[in-house]
Amino acid sequence: MKKLKKNKILFNLIILLALSFGIIFIIYKKTNPRNLKEVFLSMNKKYLFYAMIFFMLFRLMEAIGLYKMFRNFGQRVKMKNCINYSILRYFFSQLTLSGSGGQPGQFYFMIRDGIKADKALSVIVPFNILYHFSLNAFGLISLTTGLRHVIFDEKMRLLFYFGLLVQLIMFLTIILAFVKSDVLSRIIIAIVYRIRNIPFLERFYRDPEFIMENIEGIKTNVMSIVADKRKFFKLFLLQAVMLFFYYGMTYFTYRAMGFTNYGIFDITRAQSLITVAVEFITTPGAAGFSELMMFTAYNRLIPQDMALNWMMVNRLLNLYLAVLITLIILYRRNLIRKPIRHLN
Repeated sequence: MKKLKKNKILFNLIILLALSFGIIFIIYKKTNPRNLKEVFLSMNKKYLFYAMIFFMLFRLMEAIGLYKMFRNFGQRVKMKNCINYSILRYFFSQLTLSGSGGQPGQFYFMIRDGIKADKALSVIVPFNILYHFSLNAFGLISLTTGLRHVIFDEKMRLLFYFGLLVQLIMFLTIILAFVKSDVLSRIIIAIVYRIRNIPFLERFYRDPEFIMENIEGIKTNVMSIVADKRKFFKLFLLQAVMLFFYYGMTYFTYRAMGFTNYGIFDITRAQSLITVAVEFITTPGAAGFSELMMFTAYNRLIPQDMALNWMMVNRLLNLYLAVLITLIILYRRNLIRKPIRHLN
C-alpha cells in the first residue's frame, strides 16, 4: 500500500496558503492600513486565550459525538482516538476541494485503528447528516440577529441563500439515499469506481460485492439514529453546541480588539451567516473567498483597519494554527512517513 504522501499534503497546503495569503495581500494593498502591527500587539491576550479554548471545545464536541455514536453501535473506542478523528477530519476538510477529504480521511484513520468498515461508516454518515442539518438550522436561526445586514447586500445575500440550499440538498440526498439502499449501493459503487486511480483516494476502493454485502448493515445502523427522535435530538443538540463554539471564537477575537458594542449571540449568529455563505466554495478551506467575505462583513461592524486584523486573527486561530497542530499529530503518529497496510 502506498504511503500517505507527504508531497500531496504539502502541495494542497501550499495552494491553501497561497489563496489565503494572496487575498489578504490584495486587501492589504487596497485598504493600506496604517496601524496593523500596533493593533495586533495591543490585542487583549485574555480574550485570545478564550478564543483558543472555544476552538478546542469545538473539536471536543465532535469527538464526544463520535464517541457516543460508536458506543451506540457497540464499538469500543478510546476518547483520545475520537479527538484525533475530529482533528484529522478538520485538517483534511481544509486541504481538499469543498472539504471532500474530511470524511474519507476520517474513515481511513478509523480503519487503521482496527474499526470495521461498516461500523466506521455507520458513525461517519449519520454524523454528516446531522452536521448538514445543524448547519441549516443554525443558519436559519441566525437570520434573527440584528447584524444580518453584514451579509445581506445583493451579492453576499445570494451566496448565503445558495449555500443554505446546497446544505439542504446534501442533507436530503443522504437521507433519501438511505431510504433506497439499492440506489445508495449504485451511487457508492459509481463513486469508488471513479476514485480507484486517484492518489490517496484509491485506498478507499472496494469491490462492488463488498459494498453490497455491507450496505444493509450500514443502512440499519444509520436509520436507527434517524428514526429515534430522542437520540437524534441529543446528537443534533451536541452538533449545535459544537457550531456555537466554532462561531463563538469570533466574539472573543472581537473583544480582544477592545470592542463591546455587540454581545456573543449577535456576533456568533453573524459569523454563522458568513460561514453558510462560503461553506460550498470549492477551494481548499474555502481559502480566498472566506478571507474576502469575512473582511467585507467585518468592515460593516468596525473600522476598516481593524476589520483586516479581525479577519486575519480569526484565520490564524481556526485555520493556520489548526493545520499546524494537525501536522504535528501526523508526524508524531508516523501517519505521513510510515507505510500503510492495505485496508481489508
